[in-house]
Amino acid sequence: MLLPEELAVLQRSRGRFVRRMLLVAAAGILLALVPTFAYIAAGNSLQHLMGSSAPVTATVEDVRATAATCGKHDRDEYRVEIHWEFDGKTRTDSYETCNDVPKAGDELTVWLTPDGQMKRFSPASEWFALVVIGGMLGLAVWAIGGTCVFSIYWRKRCLFNARGGRLMPGIPVHLRRGPKWIWMRHAAPQFFGTGHAIPASWLLYSDNGTFPRTVFGARIAGAWWLHPVNDYGKPGRRVGLLVRGRTRLWIQYVSG
Repeated sequence: MLLPEELAVLQRSRGRFVRRMLLVAAAGILLALVPTFAYIAAGNSLQHLMGSSAPVTATVEDVRATAATCGKHDRDEYRVEIHWEFDGKTRTDSYETCNDVPKAGDELTVWLTPDGQMKRFSPASEWFALVVIGGMLGLAVWAIGGTCVFSIYWRKRCLFNARGGRLMPGIPVHLRRGPKWIWMRHAAPQFFGTGHAIPASWLLYSDNGTFPRTVFGARIAGAWWLHPVNDYGKPGRRVGLLVRGRTRLWIQYVSG
């Protein structure tokens, strides 16, 4: 049923699966670190993240609305002027905020870095925000990339597991290619239980004796002969071989 070169491609799929999952994991880790790198690249102090900042109590001098707005509800942005005593000297700074706007005379805690930067939030708060954002980015990469890699690997394993089956007689079908699926319409609905177009995902493709590969050209539309694999596949999901001349295309398709 499977040609020797097709079987060889499937046998190598496990090693490729492991390498691709490692690449996905590495990409997820790198992306998870992006918020921290961006935080430092924006001029923020690494010393603050490392816990070298000193907390001081600052007093609010003035609070003014700026011309900017922020948030989904176009809330006003405010510039908060503060001052504090440190090493016997009075120092001033300001920050913009839309939430928890203080009033003149209020006292609040800020953090001073060894290089003189003023930070509104503690190192623990900064780390928490960076870890949450980085973790969400990393998990998104692992979820999307891992799902795609596993889906491709699982389809190949289904074909590998079906290698001991028999090919049934050919059924005339007509293909058209969509953005994600091959859409297959057949002329013999008794084999599938429906006469409508059904989706199919491609597994292996070889054209005129070329070495099998998992990607193929766009010229697959038109008439083919489908040879389903006998007695294999879960209910509603089958494996089959499409043949047109010397072109072979293994697919997994939905069956009613």
